[in-house]
Amino acid sequence: LEGKFYVFSGGFGEARIVTPQELDGWYDTLQASLNGIRGDATPNQSADQDLVVVYGACHSGSFIPQMSAPGRVLVASCQTDELSHRGAVDPLDGLRDGELFVTEFFRDLRDGKKIEESFELASASIEAFTLSSSNGADPDAVAPQRPVLDDNGDGTGHLAEELALEGSEDGALSAIISLGFGASNPGD
Repeated sequence: LEGKFYVFSGGFGEARIVTPQELDGWYDTLQASLNGIRGDATPNQSADQDLVVVYGACHSGSFIPQMSAPGRVLVASCQTDELSHRGAVDPLDGLRDGELFVTEFFRDLRDGKKIEESFELASASIEAFTLSSSNGADPDAVAPQRPVLDDNGDGTGHLAEELALEGSEDGALSAIISLGFGASNPGD
């Protein structure tokens, strides 16, 4: 399903997919609507916020070229030609996390780290995991899972070790953005 992702909610058939072009259109609509004025004539502060999209699935990097745009931070759990690893089973409730990289990424964000630092830490964790024999694979046949990030709107995702913290290169915008509650969040 490279370049597509599968959605099943009961409302669509099991063959329903969402293409990068379709998802990009939805985000374009969202961003355009955020630029308007709210019904009470006050400016919508959300329009000034960058949009952060985290996609954890096999081949998720294939969405970056189509969805990339100024004001968007795109985080994909792996490159276009790679598989992603599902998360571990929680021993307390028996539920499986959806995707291992995303779990690690949000763990670091929860601790107050910026997107770029969380991305680097989670990338190192998932690459070490996928290169080890602890994932049950033959060490000689293992391909690492290497997440990519695009935050400069150029349509190219970069690995953690390729990020720049200044200028207009990937990594500079995500190095200053935190997710969660804080003084920069305009509302509840």
